[in-house]
Amino acid sequence: MKKKSKLPLIESIRYVSFSSFFEKIYSENRFIKNGDSLLKIFNYYDKKLPNIGNYEVYHIRIDCQTKTDSIYKNLCQGLTFSLGYAILYNPSTKQAYLILVEYNFLMDTETYNMWFTHDTNRIILEEEAMMEGQVNEQGNITSEDVKIGKHFIEISKEGEININSKK
Repeated sequence: MKKKSKLPLIESIRYVSFSSFFEKIYSENRFIKNGDSLLKIFNYYDKKLPNIGNYEVYHIRIDCQTKTDSIYKNLCQGLTFSLGYAILYNPSTKQAYLILVEYNFLMDTETYNMWFTHDTNRIILEEEAMMEGQVNEQGNITSEDVKIGKHFIEISKEGEININSKK
């Protein structure tokens, strides 16, 4: 089991919303977007990432298949998805932004994924779906990868966050 490290003291957190496929499907799950509620479960991080501007960046991963604690019931709602969040933390103000940067879930016969990369001033998110295709001549079902979208989260030197999405 991976060792988790304690997050620094976060006095307030704001969820950064954008038009991801996951948010469109699970928009009724307000718990996912409520930063203050999420602070109750986000006490530890999985990985410290390189800073972006003045922000310390922490990665948190939640696998709803393995989380059985009652505190995760509002978040997972009995579903079996996995999520990854980035916390952009300003140590001088003790305020943070919470951004959904990863997901993986199955819907019917389709698998939906989002993953991220980052550099010194942005986070790049890519969404993809893998769908059942046709039965080929050998009788095997082929799958089809479909790019859903790409999102660029730009962080200015002043700490402002801007999101540009491309489909």
